[in-house]
Amino acid sequence: MNAYADILNDALGPVMTGPSSSHTAGPARIGRIIHDLCGGLVRAEILYSRSGSYAATLSGQASDRGFAAGLLGMACDDPRLPEAVTIARGKGIDIRFREVEEPFDHPNRAAVRAAGPDGVEHRIESLSVGGGNVRITAVDGVPVDLDGRRPVFIRFERGLEISETPFDRGGRLVRGVTPVEYDPSRRPPFLTAKEATERLGGKTALSEAALLYEMAVSGWNEKRVLAYLDHLLTVMEEAARGGLKVRDSDHFRFIKPSAPALAASRDRFIPSGILDEGIIIATAVMEHDRAMGVIVAAPTAGSAGVLPGVLLPQLRSGRIDRRQAARALAAAGLVGVFVLQGATFAAEEAGCQAENGTASAMAAAALSDLQGAPAPVSFRAAALALSNMLGLVCDPVGGGVEIPCISRNSAAAANAVVSANLALGGFDPLIPLDEVIAAMAEVGRLLPSSLRCTARGGLAATPTACRLAHSSKEGEIES
Repeated sequence: MNAYADILNDALGPVMTGPSSSHTAGPARIGRIIHDLCGGLVRAEILYSRSGSYAATLSGQASDRGFAAGLLGMACDDPRLPEAVTIARGKGIDIRFREVEEPFDHPNRAAVRAAGPDGVEHRIESLSVGGGNVRITAVDGVPVDLDGRRPVFIRFERGLEISETPFDRGGRLVRGVTPVEYDPSRRPPFLTAKEATERLGGKTALSEAALLYEMAVSGWNEKRVLAYLDHLLTVMEEAARGGLKVRDSDHFRFIKPSAPALAASRDRFIPSGILDEGIIIATAVMEHDRAMGVIVAAPTAGSAGVLPGVLLPQLRSGRIDRRQAARALAAAGLVGVFVLQGATFAAEEAGCQAENGTASAMAAAALSDLQGAPAPVSFRAAALALSNMLGLVCDPVGGGVEIPCISRNSAAAANAVVSANLALGGFDPLIPLDEVIAAMAEVGRLLPSSLRCTARGGLAATPTACRLAHSSKEGEIES
């Protein structure tokens, strides 16, 4: 990761085809960087460790299709991504996946042997590090640090050469994969909640602090930042509507889509304010994600339903307008930035507390901001939400994004509302947000690998889950 995180690159994005930011969008971005490195693609072999996450998620979370799409030059939100393996086969492009016994140093490491039209094979070491963020760590044995946040030029005439400007002769352009291009000359005004409070005082709204942060790191003006946030709202709205249309899909392995049934049964709910509609929206977004629709990872695809679940009901009711909703997204994004600076979004590193826990903290801060609270109150709401979900494990049944991922988004949305109300009402959790983030990182380090997205522990190891996984032929889904 760079020296600092970015709201639009990291906390609110990518805009991507589901179902997983780490295991679909990440591989797609890795694949596209490799496509550019090779000047196109003729063949590729992706090697991953039996002990890592890809072994459990290759098909169930569409890592195979993500890699194939990127290797074909597609972006991670390309609507053709679900069919990428079939498209490659139709073009005569040989893309293979091979599990190896040797343990890798990261659960989301893949070694890729790829050759372009010139027939020269390169070996690329890659990492998907959470929330769609990626790193290329070596090319042909030469250590590099390419994260796709800015375009670079590369050539192999005299060994590996990388430049930020075009070569006088030869070379290939490796495109960036993020909406905001990284510029090392830009620096954020603060990196923690404590620094933000000290810099801005106790009366500034979190959304205002967030806009100041994003303008500083992106170089964009406020109008452009808000326009992009409005675009993210549109994608969320489309995902919520799309999820209500998902009544059957080959991408579902265990459960039947339930958002349409929830919407039809709403009059049977125990009244719970915005959550009556919020749990329908959260479920719909996640089922749209599972069906490989386009969503906003916020901060991950596995938690993509939480923010829409608390913001869209208010937007639909007219309680807030689009500008207010966009600013609330910014507030949520700044909390996500602080989490990423001090911990991780990757369930492979810290369990679901890093995904739904972070999303719940972001949503609680957004809700507090919408009520006109100053940043310290929004930080307290975020701290409460994250502390309530400390230790939440990642145990996807069969390695997919269904059980318990879909229902956990509704639970995380409810926790956000509870936490925001507590903070707005004057409840002080005493443990500040920065320290809760550090605690989450430490808890993540203490979790065994079986509870960090490997589908080997928790619910995934129950007798029923094992039977379900076995009956679905270990998660194999035809593209």
